[in-house]
Amino acid sequence: MPPSGPQSEWVRQVLGVAVGQGTNNAGSFGPVTADLTTARNGLAGARETMTSALSKADLQIRKLQAVLAVHPDTQLKEIAGSPDMGINALTGNFRVRVLAALRDIEVAPPEKLPAVLQRARTLVAGFSEHIRTSDRLEACEQNWLQVPVKVRELVSPALAELSRSIDKFAA
Repeated sequence: MPPSGPQSEWVRQVLGVAVGQGTNNAGSFGPVTADLTTARNGLAGARETMTSALSKADLQIRKLQAVLAVHPDTQLKEIAGSPDMGINALTGNFRVRVLAALRDIEVAPPEKLPAVLQRARTLVAGFSEHIRTSDRLEACEQNWLQVPVKVRELVSPALAELSRSIDKFAA
């Protein structure tokens, strides 16, 4: 039996899913808007914003790596060359998965779209949570070398835009 009343409202607020509003084969995403062209165009703009934000963040991280690479301390030089220091590692490896999910939305046939949208929504939420809570990212942003690294400032608004864009697919 699906939740109702306050339980249903809780599910809607926490998971972003409306329950008990008829049945369809759309999965947990719900019905998809009939105007897929407009929704996909909006998503393309949000994807460009995300790509731009990630590129700027990557550049900042590379600058920090460059400063660490020439530092006299050998441990700092090792950190600079570590695979744990790059944009993919600092973004919890969500970057590639989110961008792939966005590509999947653009090409998914209507019958597959609800599942693809739900996967993208889950990835965007996970990416947002990682950006918000990562201690490693915090350390890079608060680096004592005074190299500006503002991944959260750049990526968080882009993730919020992506989330809104994905939600526009719902009817």
